[in-house]
Amino acid sequence: MNPEAMKLFGQALLDYHKGDHEAAITLLRDDGHRTPQLIKIFFREVQEYPLEKIALDLSYGRVLDVGAGSGLHSLFLQDKGLNVTSIDISPEAVQVMRERGVVNVHLADIMSFEEGQYDTILMMGNNIGLAETVDGLSQFLQHISNLLNHGGQVLLTSMDDRFSDDVIGIKYGEQNLESGRYFGEIRMKVIYKGMEGPVFGWMRIDPETLSEYALSAKLKCEVIKQHDDGGYLARLTHK
Repeated sequence: MNPEAMKLFGQALLDYHKGDHEAAITLLRDDGHRTPQLIKIFFREVQEYPLEKIALDLSYGRVLDVGAGSGLHSLFLQDKGLNVTSIDISPEAVQVMRERGVVNVHLADIMSFEEGQYDTILMMGNNIGLAETVDGLSQFLQHISNLLNHGGQVLLTSMDDRFSDDVIGIKYGEQNLESGRYFGEIRMKVIYKGMEGPVFGWMRIDPETLSEYALSAKLKCEVIKQHDDGGYLARLTHK
């Protein structure tokens, strides 16, 4: 992913951390749909998101937190005594994490990160979307697999949009299908304080498609828990 795409998001994290607790971004999709997002949710208690709390309780050993953002999950696991490595492509996010006390932080894109192997790889907040498209998913998962210790696990959250009641979102997905794209692919950009970042790709993926692509990386997929709205927690392990 282009680091510039996350620069405004990183700046919003930093502004919140420095005391602007009203900081908010807008996600502008390529169909014109706008989604406002308060930054305070990235500084919440982990208990507020049950799927993520389950994932953190299942984490063990040496942990890699991918797209760690504000360090929310890294700090929780550090406090449990786990050895956590946290990566993000945003310099501002890295600064926030370090100032909040995250110990081992790297400014890095997951696709170029090759430092060590891990027992648990976390991709919370739908960070499987870093693959951007299903066409990029096989390579993405193969790289993740290479970072995984024998017997290790990838824990990720995503959304199965087939369960969505968002009429506009469903129409967007149908337009994707008509143009040859996967239903859950998204093209959008971040707007913050009147500034617009570059367009980037993101993706929400259903469990069956995830399982299919995981097989190409010799990983098996297990859905640990799924909510009625389509949100789910999955675990990937070596076959």
